[in-house]
Amino acid sequence: FKRQLKRMRCLNLSHTMVTDDGIERLFACNDHWSRSLIELRLDHCQQITDYAIEIVLEACNQLTIFLFHACPKTTERSLQALEVYLNEHRGDVKQATWTIY
Repeated sequence: FKRQLKRMRCLNLSHTMVTDDGIERLFACNDHWSRSLIELRLDHCQQITDYAIEIVLEACNQLTIFLFHACPKTTERSLQALEVYLNEHRGDVKQATWTIY
């Protein structure tokens, strides 16, 4: 019989040392669950940059909760990517938090 793979719905990477490379490996090449993810927490991740945020927002089109506050390497570029995502998913996003340094 066919083995069913479970779809990931929520992922919490907060307070970890995840890098842009790690985010890219998780999301850019993993259609199986990046498309089903509805909640992602990246707050207090000291190593991620705008590049990681852009990858997430491009790969995960079902996000309703996305937290990336207290990530000191993110800039206004992340906010711009988030604004584009919010405009494209108007009404679907329940919570988004960020800090731009």
